[in-house]
Amino acid sequence: MSFFKEISNAFSKIETKYDLVAFCYYYLEKSVGNQIIFLGEYIEINNSAEMINPNLMELNSMALKIKKILKKDPFKPFLLNNKSNQILDLIEDTEKNLKDFGDVSLNNSTIPFFILQGLELYFQDCAYETFENSPLNSYLNELYLIYVNGNISIMDDIIIDKKYSEKINRNEIRNYFKHIIILKNSEIPENYGKPKLITLHKEEKSFENIVTSKKIKIALIPVIKEKWFEFSNKMGASFVIEYDEQKMNSIKNKVIALLDWAIECKVNIIVFPEYVCNEDIQSTICEYLSNMSLKEPKKLTELLFVIAGSGWTKDSNNVSCLYSYDGILLGKVYKYSAYDNDKNGERYIERLQNPGKEITLVKIPRIGVFQTEICRNVSENEFSLKLSKVFNSQFLLITAWSSSINIGFKKQIDSIISSNHKTCSAMCNCCAAIWDENGFREEIGIIAAPQKNKSLIEANYEYIKRNKQECDMSCEKGCIFEICYDFNGKGKRDVMITSNFRKKLK
Repeated sequence: MSFFKEISNAFSKIETKYDLVAFCYYYLEKSVGNQIIFLGEYIEINNSAEMINPNLMELNSMALKIKKILKKDPFKPFLLNNKSNQILDLIEDTEKNLKDFGDVSLNNSTIPFFILQGLELYFQDCAYETFENSPLNSYLNELYLIYVNGNISIMDDIIIDKKYSEKINRNEIRNYFKHIIILKNSEIPENYGKPKLITLHKEEKSFENIVTSKKIKIALIPVIKEKWFEFSNKMGASFVIEYDEQKMNSIKNKVIALLDWAIECKVNIIVFPEYVCNEDIQSTICEYLSNMSLKEPKKLTELLFVIAGSGWTKDSNNVSCLYSYDGILLGKVYKYSAYDNDKNGERYIERLQNPGKEITLVKIPRIGVFQTEICRNVSENEFSLKLSKVFNSQFLLITAWSSSINIGFKKQIDSIISSNHKTCSAMCNCCAAIWDENGFREEIGIIAAPQKNKSLIEANYEYIKRNKQECDMSCEKGCIFEICYDFNGKGKRDVMITSNFRKKLK
């Protein structure tokens, strides 16, 4: 059956441009057995070749017309109350005009490919970022999840000016598109949730300071050395987290005081460590931000969002909550890689009931995509790397409880940065996780950014370091690390990173 007949039969189910993306890709996967040959012989051009696809001019014209139709009215083409439909008519005319070339099935498959090209051109020229929650398609969502990547991220100028090498991607159709993101459900590990991409809503002027200065400030809050929960084994080596309720009010007050202090420091993002924010503390953070946005909104001018660490839930999960500057829950991240290790001769395995149940990434217009991970998710590396490549993450923010900063994170972060050339990373650890009686450990966490080294793109690391004298003097009020990422590209490093350790004394 021709592509026109197939899409005509399915068009009543195609309600949006995102559904159209899903259908075109579905047809291509079904019809193109060897994507390398299809791309090499039917899409690409080498002027020294004996034969070139004679239909490319016609197909490129169709792509431009698709863009024009959608630009005029993004919704009308999917209404079926007209006797004729512009998109279907265009597809029918293009198919009739196709000259015979090579394999009939592959030749016909060039039409859905160039429809995707037309959609790509449309998304590229959009002057706005869609604020719809992603994935965006409702049709064929059991097979594919469709997202749209923003036009601009804060790292782009550096990549161009420093002449970063091209990323190495697999030769497959979906990698031809920069703004269309296609994730297959089959690529998501069993029982995981579908990754959600949420766009942060805030007045445009709120982003201006970041965009014009090309600097992002992140507060990492390790809280204090006091531990207010236990790793409790109930059955075998399986453990859960049990919080000391008698300490909770005191800890809650300290967390909120540190949150308020970080806001006073005019940072853009605030990150707390793993385990430290149980459901009660997360709710308190949400309420505090909400009240401040009503009573003192000017204080929140610079703040974008808060990662409320992670906490152990009543249904036996390790969950991080992401709150916007005004206390709205953007989404949650469920830890999917359970802690599994020997400690002091005993086995500990984290009892995660629904690992990976929810995954949320945050898109900030003109800045990029922020990916949040919980500790061992990064250490195991596999799916966090996959997500960073799929969404081209600008930032990887890690909430952690770890005594293995180098073993658990350094090479893993480097592989992510080397793979996608864009991701900056910040790990927020808790002092209590590395507190021992054998001596003070200065390094508590790690931050990183891309750095061109000859032709390679590698991670440039900085350690988050405490000051022994200040820590010994007082830990009662806690501390914060102010991290600044400078994307002006004028220093010795492609991205300049500075870290300011500040103890809270009042």
